[in-house]
Amino acid sequence: MKILCPTDFSNVANYAFDAACLLAKALKAELHLFHNSGTTAFIPNEFDHETYAPYQDAISSAAEQQLEILKKNGLARKVAIATHLSYGDFLGNLQNLMAQTKFDFVVMGSHGASGKREWLIGSNAQKVIRKIHTNVLIIKEPLPELRLEKAVFATGLLPDDQIAFRHFLDLTAILNIKEVHLLSIHTSGIFNPPQIVMQEALQDFADIAEGYACHTHYYDDISVEAGIRHFTQEQRMDLIAIANHPRGPLKRIFRGNTVEMVVNHADVPVLSIDFP
Repeated sequence: MKILCPTDFSNVANYAFDAACLLAKALKAELHLFHNSGTTAFIPNEFDHETYAPYQDAISSAAEQQLEILKKNGLARKVAIATHLSYGDFLGNLQNLMAQTKFDFVVMGSHGASGKREWLIGSNAQKVIRKIHTNVLIIKEPLPELRLEKAVFATGLLPDDQIAFRHFLDLTAILNIKEVHLLSIHTSGIFNPPQIVMQEALQDFADIAEGYACHTHYYDDISVEAGIRHFTQEQRMDLIAIANHPRGPLKRIFRGNTVEMVVNHADVPVLSIDFP
């Protein structure tokens, strides 16, 4: 198995690196570190390459040194590590790497984004979730050990979510999850199904989790994203898992993408589950 960990060498990226090492050890997986330097995208037109080269060389050297430090750190933990350094467009370079190598997980840190940036530009974590089709674990704070005992799986109770839920259950032993909490959010929209229908659908999901410590919850809030966050805080969940249903650009701007919004605002790790 292979795990990809994009890093910008920030504190939150280092938290993700530590979590990726834990996951790699649990899965006996190879960990790939990826750093992208955007320097070539900002070369002023009036500068030729020879004028700019010393600055770019210094940036490259510093990035290589940081990657080497992380690699030695991982090797000391008995994790097999490969490193990748690219320049220019972050998402394009990441997609090229993933086209060459199949990764089972992406683990990355996120500072989140807010306001205009959240809706029109987005954080790198948002971009990855939007475009990269694999499981993505987003880390916000230090994770001393891979023990996420209480996990909430948030679902709109769509049939495709059952595929993602089965995949999530397969990961519970790896992540040391002891309790699974199935959560559906009821909002004030006029198109919501009756509560009894939602509860019956929740039970269909719970039947899939036979043999697991599984609990179902039907929660009222002003929005799906707010409901997931508030439930997570109230019940002191250690992880939020959610199926990633892609939206087109216009729908994303006007209605948002629940996974992206949860990633930006949640205080606990978020597992975005992709599926065919």
